[in-house]
Amino acid sequence: MGPQEESKYSPLNEQCLASLSIWMYNNRSCTPKTSLSARCIDNLINQLIRDNDKGRNDCSTHIVLQPSVALKRICKARALVFIAHGAGEHCGRYDDLAQKLTGLNLFVFAHDHVGHGQSEGDRMVVSDFHVFIRDSLQHIDLMKKEHPKLPVLILGHSMGGAISILTASERPSEFSGMLLISPLVVASPEVATPIKVFAAKVLNFVLPNLSLGSIDPNAISRNKKEMESYTSDPLVYHGGMKVSFVIQLMNAIARIERALPKLTLPILVLHGSSDKLCDIRGSYFLMDTVQSQDKTLKVYEEAYHALHKELPEVSTSVFTEILTWIGQKVSAAGETSHT
Repeated sequence: MGPQEESKYSPLNEQCLASLSIWMYNNRSCTPKTSLSARCIDNLINQLIRDNDKGRNDCSTHIVLQPSVALKRICKARALVFIAHGAGEHCGRYDDLAQKLTGLNLFVFAHDHVGHGQSEGDRMVVSDFHVFIRDSLQHIDLMKKEHPKLPVLILGHSMGGAISILTASERPSEFSGMLLISPLVVASPEVATPIKVFAAKVLNFVLPNLSLGSIDPNAISRNKKEMESYTSDPLVYHGGMKVSFVIQLMNAIARIERALPKLTLPILVLHGSSDKLCDIRGSYFLMDTVQSQDKTLKVYEEAYHALHKELPEVSTSVFTEILTWIGQKVSAAGETSHT
C-alpha cells in the first residue's frame, strides 16, 4: 500500500465503529437486561455520536449490543481478546467461544464488520478491505484506553483471519498473540486462475455488483445442527458475493503475502484438512513465512471450515486448544510485565 493510500485509511483518521458486542466488562456487574449504554460504555457511545457529526460512509453510526450475550462480572481481567468474524456472518456466532474465554477472566469483545450482521452498509460491500482493519484497530484502541496495562490478543476466523493478520501487522509490538481458525491467507490455485483473476478485474470496472455466487453452507461444517443454525440465521448474509468484494479479498491476500514475513508474535493456527472455503495451503504458507519463534499449526483431519462449529469431537478439541494456548500466553505476558 502506497503512502497516499496509507494516509487515506489511517486507523485513527476517522473515529467510528461497527456494531459492537461485549461479553465481559472488567469489574462491572451487567446482565442482558441492564442498560449497557448507561452502565458500561457511555463514553464510547458519546464519542461515536460526536464522531457521527463529522460524516462517515464506511461503517455503522450506531451500536447494537447483543441482548442474548451473558456478561460476567470478574474481579480483575487478565487480558483483552478481540474476535474478528468471517465473511457473511456476525460476531454473535462466537458467543460459545467468548463465554468459555470469559472463564479465564479475559475481556472478550468484537463487532460486526461493515456490511455484516447488525452493522450498516450494503451486505458484504466495502470500499477498501483496510476499512475492516481500521475499525478493528479503533475498537482495540478504545478497549486499551480503558485497560492500558492488559496484554492484547487477537482471534480471527476465515476472512477474520485475514483481518487479524493485517491488523497485527500494522502494530506488531502491541499484540501478545494471534490465534487463527481456518484463516484466509491464499487464494485457491484452482479457483484463482490467471484467466479468472483477469476476468474479475475487468468485471469490477463494468459490473462491480455482479454476483459470483454465495458461500456454500454445506462447506461450513459436518455438524448438521450447526449447518441448520447457519442457514436459518437472519443475521448471516446468504446472498451472492459481489465482484467488488472478491476484488477486495484478492487485495487483502496480496497484502498478507507482504505482511507475513514481518510477524514475530506467538501464533496458533487451527485448520481442517477438508476445508473447501479457505485453502489449508495458506496456513502452511503462513507457518513457513512468518518469523515467529513461537508458532503452531494443528490440522484436524477431514474437518470442514468452521472448526468451532464442527462435530463435537472436533469443536471440543478446538475449544481446549484455544483455551490452553491463550491461557499460556496470558500467563507469560503477565510474568513479563512483572519482571
